[in-house]
Amino acid sequence: MGTGYSSLFNGTQGAKNSRHHSSAKIMHERVKTWAENEIETLETKSKRQREKFNTASIVYDKETGKYYYGKNKGALAPGVQKNEQLFGEKGVLPKKSFNAFEVGNCAEVDAINQALNNGAKLENLYMYTIHTTKTNFGMGKKACENCTFAFKGRIKENHSGWEEL
Repeated sequence: MGTGYSSLFNGTQGAKNSRHHSSAKIMHERVKTWAENEIETLETKSKRQREKFNTASIVYDKETGKYYYGKNKGALAPGVQKNEQLFGEKGVLPKKSFNAFEVGNCAEVDAINQALNNGAKLENLYMYTIHTTKTNFGMGKKACENCTFAFKGRIKENHSGWEEL
């Protein structure tokens, strides 16, 4: 689940004009479009799977110009390669959750995990996260406490904001 998303809606290759591609507006539109397509796919599978999909993230690698898409629970799905920089002994994710959710559950983690597995560096990543629930679809969503702990000060920018720790 976590490794195939980057091929959808791939960004331009190379870092030319990378600030343009990392803008909040562009990232917001791209993640909304990706989430709409993901919702269509999930709705054909089951109503329950659609209801479980509540968050989507996009990560842009300014070095390669590639985009990566993540959804909640994506990095924890069976068969997903968990990157050592996140999940390893010295990984940046907290060892114990700061909230009610399992560490690694977030859409941000899924998208960043894919980017790192593809050779990206944390310091080159821009991120934007949205709600995908029916009532709040497309609204920006701050990173939770776990993601704030793991990524604030490590990635280039989070356009949707950080939670207070």
